[in-house]
Amino acid sequence: MMMNPILNKELTVGSRSIKMSIHLMLYNLILGGIAIITLLILREESAYGGADYQSLMALFPILATLQCFIILFMIPVLTASSIAGERERQTLDVMLTTPISAFSIVLGKVFSAMAQVLMYVLSSIPIMSLAFIIGGMSWSYILGFIVMVIYASFYVGAVGVYCSAKKKKTIASVISSFIFIAASMVGTVVGFSICIGIIQSQYYATYNGNGYTGTLNYGLTPLWMLFNPAVPVANYVCHAFFGYSIADLGASGKDNLPASMYFLTQHWNVFGVIVNILVAFWFIRRAAKNINPLKKVKSKKNQG
Repeated sequence: MMMNPILNKELTVGSRSIKMSIHLMLYNLILGGIAIITLLILREESAYGGADYQSLMALFPILATLQCFIILFMIPVLTASSIAGERERQTLDVMLTTPISAFSIVLGKVFSAMAQVLMYVLSSIPIMSLAFIIGGMSWSYILGFIVMVIYASFYVGAVGVYCSAKKKKTIASVISSFIFIAASMVGTVVGFSICIGIIQSQYYATYNGNGYTGTLNYGLTPLWMLFNPAVPVANYVCHAFFGYSIADLGASGKDNLPASMYFLTQHWNVFGVIVNILVAFWFIRRAAKNINPLKKVKSKKNQG
């Protein structure tokens, strides 16, 4: 199976750049500094009755959160400048004259950004392993987290490349990417909270002096959060570190959910990842359509 030529080109250029090595070094110095500070705190605690080395498990959510922020800030910059940057350098038209399809160009740009972020995550494994070797966590958690990083990178990259294909300037596409990603995360939470508030207010308004009448039923309200790309990642980290997840939340409120919604909460990450990957593919398709030169020809013919 041949590698995507755009991905091959981006990886070749990136691997020869000294910037990547410097960025990886600085990134791991920051992570190493966090680990050293944690060890020093444990050393101080040992002087007052012994250190609890299982507290090193706190490194996992700290490093996981840090790397999620890298995805949110790094990938939109990389992908949002991909198509718009080619357009500004006047190399996009040349690229489109090659046998490579517009879809392959867009997909290659997304995969190249994902590969760079994955390099950061993989380089941090020796530091993250402290939480597993000393803290007693399972190695399956770090493998699962890498899968979550790949999923989140794909979604954010798809949004970034879509904005890059829509906008003519790099700055405009980067800003649009951040706005859209923030809206997809915050907007779903706001919509979910409003629906929950309305349902609860209607239920608590049924007090008749002896108690509340009727049944508190949230219906299809959880579907709002299904389109939030950050929820599967946050749910995984919470389950790995705190042992509590959406499945436990759904089980505690089973009587207030329809059977279908309860089943959804018990398999949230599976459905959440599938839904958001399909959304990401839609963005990639739209981006490819926007840079496809045949699209303009067809639209002119239709207008004629």
